[in-house]
Amino acid sequence: NESDSSQVLPFNYARIYIGNFVSDIDQKDIIELSATPSNPTFYFNIIVKDEAGNRAAYSAVKNLDFALTSSASDGGFDSGSAFGVEFKDNYAGQCTGQNNFPKLAWQNPPLGTQSFAIVVDDPSGGDWVHLNLFNISATVTNIPKTVGGGNVPDLSIYGTQGKNSWDGTGNSHSTGWAGPCPPSGSHTYYFKIYALSMASITINNAKNRSQFDTAFSGTIIAAAEISGFSN
Repeated sequence: NESDSSQVLPFNYARIYIGNFVSDIDQKDIIELSATPSNPTFYFNIIVKDEAGNRAAYSAVKNLDFALTSSASDGGFDSGSAFGVEFKDNYAGQCTGQNNFPKLAWQNPPLGTQSFAIVVDDPSGGDWVHLNLFNISATVTNIPKTVGGGNVPDLSIYGTQGKNSWDGTGNSHSTGWAGPCPPSGSHTYYFKIYALSMASITINNAKNRSQFDTAFSGTIIAAAEISGFSN
């Protein structure tokens, strides 16, 4: 029923899926459809009518990919683009940004997800860690833009803020989010979200993506990432 708003997404998605994988679907009409969303999987049962008027049934299963997104038009940044001054760190003699945290959103967490963790690091800067945020509830689907105003934005309402690579350097932004602040040249910053099978983990020292992958290899169900750059 295309007029039923609750059916619009599964109907359209099913038709695209079947159209891609059933060669003669364009010669048939979909006359019945039931879709059972069991995130991240859609189970479709489709009844079609061919040109001779015969009914035929198809079943389809489509797994939806775990994805991380951000948008410059909605308090974040466009993946692959440059960070504006609002997201850069404020560090004397090197950066004069606002240290805001960009909005992030994620979709289609896999079944069995008990919590999320987010790691932001800079491989161009020796895998410098800019954020370890973990023990994010499995019910959370986004973190809105969070204002730092030159200081450290408070992300503690979303999860546990761990240490970053400024720890031990005398920089007051050594826990939580410390935005891009390259000493020279262009650096790329990776935001990686993990879907974990544990509701709670402990991180004592800053971990970049590679270290996190190793430390929690038995706990990671899925992961997704986006990136931006700064000069």
